[in-house]
Amino acid sequence: MRGLAAWIVFGLSALACLVWIGGGVRDELREDHVFHHVLEDRLALAAASGGELRIGVAGDFSAHPDILRGAELAAARLNAEGGVLGRKVVLALRDDHGAGEGALEAAQAFALDPAIPFVVGHTSLRLLAGVAQNYAFYGVLALSPNTAGTGYSTGAFPLVFGNAMDPADVGRAALDLALRKGWKRVGLIYGAGDQGARRAREFESLADKRGLRVALSFGFEGRGSGVARHMARWRRELDLDAVFLGVGRADELPLVAACRAVGMGCPFVFLGERPEIAPASRPLYGVLYCPEQDPSEGYAAFAGEYEARFRRPPGRDALLGCDAVLLLGRAASRAGTCVPAKVADALRKGVPGSLSGTLRFDARGCAVKRPPRFVEF
Repeated sequence: MRGLAAWIVFGLSALACLVWIGGGVRDELREDHVFHHVLEDRLALAAASGGELRIGVAGDFSAHPDILRGAELAAARLNAEGGVLGRKVVLALRDDHGAGEGALEAAQAFALDPAIPFVVGHTSLRLLAGVAQNYAFYGVLALSPNTAGTGYSTGAFPLVFGNAMDPADVGRAALDLALRKGWKRVGLIYGAGDQGARRAREFESLADKRGLRVALSFGFEGRGSGVARHMARWRRELDLDAVFLGVGRADELPLVAACRAVGMGCPFVFLGERPEIAPASRPLYGVLYCPEQDPSEGYAAFAGEYEARFRRPPGRDALLGCDAVLLLGRAASRAGTCVPAKVADALRKGVPGSLSGTLRFDARGCAVKRPPRFVEF
């Protein structure tokens, strides 16, 4: 009896394992079926000759509201021109709130919607890199408006692009400024944000190779990180010729004001676009963004539309948000289709008609732009 009972228990256990394994296989087959179903539907809808063209827009809209405004103006411009290949552009918005969970939810929602071949997003490189595989797996072309693509940190994804300036180019331009000015000892304050920190690291690496001494390198983690306690000592002991800042926009001028308050009178250089000007903080240096430096034919019209609607001139975020949507629309028109892989090829070959003129993207997915130019203001 004991032997029979043991065999019965063994048989029931084996049956339970088979049921469990079968359920897992069915789950895998179901997921695989969903994947193929969505991918096939996306390709069919993208290749269609009519209907709406839905473009997802994802990012931290509270931190980057102008990116969304620029994207909306670009969609209106494309529609006023007759749409993209005759299809009306409709934006689908998802705020990721600058958090990994929000970015994943947005990416999954877009990836599982076969009517969306393109996504403009995300506004953080860290978050874009975290969800790039979702877009690549489901055949969605993602163009980040304000990051330099994922090729630096995660390996290149053929359908993921970034429209910001290359951090290495920013670092080289900042170093050239320092050498032209004859600065010998400089400070570097960088933040936790991926864009500013990467520009700062590029600058520090290049400075070491070309003999510029970075006498101060400080990681700024926001207010309360201890930087204020050190400023007076830095002024007394380091005698810096200039301070380079690779921090978030919200921290730039408060940091400068705190440094000025303890008597640091040296120039400050922002490793990014021109910040809001505070006269008491001068001399300041920052990047003169390309459309302001060499406007394309469409820039003046966009700037006029933006100023009329929002009562102020467009900043960098508005330009990049508009450019991202325009680039996708122009690339699809150039490719003659909205199929993501073919539009990606068009982006790599070069697309005219953006606010920055003709742009192309390299193998890493990074926009190839003119070297940035630092100016005093």
